[in-house]
Amino acid sequence: MINDIKRLKNILTESGIEKQEAQAEIDFILKYFLNIKLEDIILGKKMDSNLIKKAFEIIKERAKTKQPLMYILGFTIFMNNKFLVSKDTLIPRVETELLIKTCQNLINKNSKVLDIGCGSGIISIMLNKLKNCYVDSCDISVEALKIAKANSQNLKSNVNFFQSDLFDNVQNNYDLIVSNPPYIPLKIKDTLQDEIKKHEPHGALFTNDDLGIHFYKKIIKSSPKYLNPNGYIAFELGINQAKFVKDLFLSNHFQNIKTFKDLNDIERVIVAQKLE
Repeated sequence: MINDIKRLKNILTESGIEKQEAQAEIDFILKYFLNIKLEDIILGKKMDSNLIKKAFEIIKERAKTKQPLMYILGFTIFMNNKFLVSKDTLIPRVETELLIKTCQNLINKNSKVLDIGCGSGIISIMLNKLKNCYVDSCDISVEALKIAKANSQNLKSNVNFFQSDLFDNVQNNYDLIVSNPPYIPLKIKDTLQDEIKKHEPHGALFTNDDLGIHFYKKIIKSSPKYLNPNGYIAFELGINQAKFVKDLFLSNHFQNIKTFKDLNDIERVIVAQKLE
């Protein structure tokens, strides 16, 4: 088994994938695909030969195509839960956990929440599971919604999913509107890793404006109609976007604006309140 692990890692590194990233991906496959524990490896436990064969097929495809591992597997692990992903959804990032935890402190079981641009559904599903509150969740992509609904069913959450381009099909009012919108300016696309720019859905990543704030602007401007008195908006932010989004909130008369930094000391989440 140890020799198999070395071979798997070598396939990745020889394809140009950095050693640290290769090791992380091998560890993910061992834990979540092969269901192998460290002590199993040390004790030389025999593994299902068909699973080992499948692991080599996955790694060879990853090395050849540079397609993200999670798309090849069809799932990822986020906040200790297994979420399905596809080429129609972004792969959940650890930064979004900060957004979810921030929102937890803004709501209770009686709150009504709207998640705009839900993708695989991680934000709405986790908030529903953690707070047992009412959650509406929308996305412009019908294919992404299929994944989100499957995740909701698998994780036994109770989220109402529907198709909508931002607020087009929204009819309720909410105590919290949350979104992790596209925020990468298209002009910097070529600076990104191939795994991102060639495989993840462009509509969920990029904006055409230079600052990447197009969707923040649209959501903030339209949101008062859909917010309950003293309701909140919470966003995930791109790098160096906090100041610009804060200015958007101020120009639309929001108050109690706060930002929260991620583990890399980047202002990654912003929250504002509409006082009435």
